[in-house]
Amino acid sequence: MHTIESFLAIDLFDSLQSQNIDGSGSGSLPLFLLNIQTHGLPTFSNQYLSVIESSSTDLEPSQLREVDGKKLGCFRIFSIDGGHTETITLSDLVLVQKVLCDGGVIIIDDWTNDEWFGVRSGIFRHFNLQQPQSNSQTSPLSPLAPFLAINNKLYLTTPSYHDLYFTTLQSSLLNGSITYLPLKTDLNGFPVMTRVEAIKPQWDLQKMWEGYLGGDGGEHWRWGE
Repeated sequence: MHTIESFLAIDLFDSLQSQNIDGSGSGSLPLFLLNIQTHGLPTFSNQYLSVIESSSTDLEPSQLREVDGKKLGCFRIFSIDGGHTETITLSDLVLVQKVLCDGGVIIIDDWTNDEWFGVRSGIFRHFNLQQPQSNSQTSPLSPLAPFLAINNKLYLTTPSYHDLYFTTLQSSLLNGSITYLPLKTDLNGFPVMTRVEAIKPQWDLQKMWEGYLGGDGGEHWRWGE
């Protein structure tokens, strides 16, 4: 029998839109619940769905692990598509990382959207926090391992599961459409699978990251050949 898992939604929704400082979306709680009923959990919403109407920057990990008396524990998959500023993106990553199961997946939306550079900046700042500081051999955060960058989304997991996910995707994409070529590049020290049109150049993600840390900042292209 298929097990129905718990779901958690966090958003400003209708009543807190005054905190939507970058105007990225305008969440409607009634519309969200209608969509859940229509496409997701038609008869189990109250039992399996929890909703937190708040800014994610005001939340602690314990508030995600237990909501209204429901013990949710760690999360196997988490989609980040909230505020698109650098500060909010960084805050969301730090928060979610603390409640992610080993092998859990974080999906970050709009990471290549040129209208929302704050998302990229927040991701790179999070990567920077994973690096040992000059006066210490330890880093403030354990690493997150990106393994897929596709369709404007970046997928990350815990390092121990990176190779499993990456090799599985590599095998799948190599058997895909001839219109696209799977490419492998590096980001934050981990191989990342991406799929781009063969006739277009692809940013070398590791070079972008190195440039952010103070490299030459030049343009680095990787061709789909």
